[in-house]
Amino acid sequence: MLDAELLRLYGLAAFVVALAAVVRGATGFGVALVAALGLSALWPPAVATPVVFMLELVVTIGILRGGAWREVTLADVLPIMAGGLVGGIAGVLVITGLPDETVKLGLDLVVLVSAAASLARLREPRLDRPWVAVAVGVVTGAVISAFAVGGPLVVAWLLATGRSPARIRAALTVYFGLTDALGLFVRLMIGAVPAESWVAGAVLLPIALIGTMLGGHIFRRTAEDRWRRAVALMLILIAAFSLGRTLGFLPAPA
Repeated sequence: MLDAELLRLYGLAAFVVALAAVVRGATGFGVALVAALGLSALWPPAVATPVVFMLELVVTIGILRGGAWREVTLADVLPIMAGGLVGGIAGVLVITGLPDETVKLGLDLVVLVSAAASLARLREPRLDRPWVAVAVGVVTGAVISAFAVGGPLVVAWLLATGRSPARIRAALTVYFGLTDALGLFVRLMIGAVPAESWVAGAVLLPIALIGTMLGGHIFRRTAEDRWRRAVALMLILIAAFSLGRTLGFLPAPA
């Protein structure tokens, strides 16, 4: 007979993963934001983080198999990925020397303003250039490697360029999928994936797949304008929450 506390733990984890997968399936991002926040309250970060990476890979494959691969273009993905690799090194060598709160505050304000502009239906086609994409990738990769935050900046940039929801969702799916694949690979190489993470990942995998399919169904039935507004509102909430923690109005994660 399963322990009641264990059932409660996995019940809460299943709810968090289902919500995160629905959001990811509908928007192309959200697993690392929703699941990491929820699962880190149930397990230590050393256990929760590899689980998030595993589920991110499963969800990425599910979205691509659902048809999103047709919207993936190298012009959307390659510049931000190349910039992200360069930025990842810079984050370790340079960005970590800067004040944590200052960097996070600046990033949150950029995302907040960008999301608000998107909500107001403002577009800036001049941002849709390869060098800008590389620059966004560099900044994002640097901040993620240094402080484990920064993903929303890529979302905000894609919204600002006026790409179609299908292209944005596909680009985000590939970008975050590859980023988390790299994170999981590094952890495997250094032996930082405990047995408990594998067990949790296996148990939660079906929940993630079902949530992804539901999210894809929601995406296909949502009008373009409504989708853009929903994503912009998500970014505003994420940036506001992060600002609250940076400024001390909300408690930081343990």
